[in-house]
Amino acid sequence: MSAVNAMLILGVLMIAAGCWCLIRTYHMFTLSRDCELAVVLSLFAAMFLPFSTGIAAVDFLLYLLKVLAALFLLTLLRATTARLRINQIVTFCWKYLTPLALVQIVLNLILRGALLG
Repeated sequence: MSAVNAMLILGVLMIAAGCWCLIRTYHMFTLSRDCELAVVLSLFAAMFLPFSTGIAAVDFLLYLLKVLAALFLLTLLRATTARLRINQIVTFCWKYLTPLALVQIVLNLILRGALLG
């Protein structure tokens, strides 16, 4: 990769790295982002996806399976939504997520008996 192509591709990382060590710095940023994703997914699997059998080896394999499944889903999500624009995300949120959140609030109130008395 030539220096000009690297500057065009890497964009804002050019400010943090300078021209000569740009490619090495880009790879360090990528590696740190991937390590952060693995650590966060590991914590997520340990805290929010509990399932144990009582056998340590089987529990460890299930833990690895949960982490790899979450990593696969997030990688798939990142790859398929790489080119979403801000206006597309805002439109999706206003059209679908906001009404869904309001319906969820109303359902929670109904289930707790606040609306019906």
